[in-house]
Amino acid sequence: MELTYTDLAGNDLGALDFASADFAWGADENDFTVKLSPASGIRQDKAYVYCEGTDIGGIVRGDESDGRGSLTITGNTWTGELDAHTLMPPTGQAYFRVSGDLNECIRKLLSQLGLSLINISEPTRL
Repeated sequence: MELTYTDLAGNDLGALDFASADFAWGADENDFTVKLSPASGIRQDKAYVYCEGTDIGGIVRGDESDGRGSLTITGNTWTGELDAHTLMPPTGQAYFRVSGDLNECIRKLLSQLGLSLINISEPTRL
């Protein structure tokens, strides 16, 4: 598996050089941990980590160094980000409805949650 990471603006910076990765989904998880080699260079909260063409990925929320050059980054998976928010319909309406282009619909839903994707035109990054 190849993990790509981005800068804070969502621009791809390259593939991560990692020793291990654990992405978890479920009722009490929805987070990830990636142990990086010393040469990896990622230390930006809110940067994205993802596996192209899959739903594996998330947003970096923290990091920890072991003092010997290795770095472990942690964060919420995409599912974890969505799980932390509640979508409510507009006041006076029973439902929140969207229609049209899938990317536009996702953009509208994420906007209602106060979230955004930098480049949603590439569906494999979602």
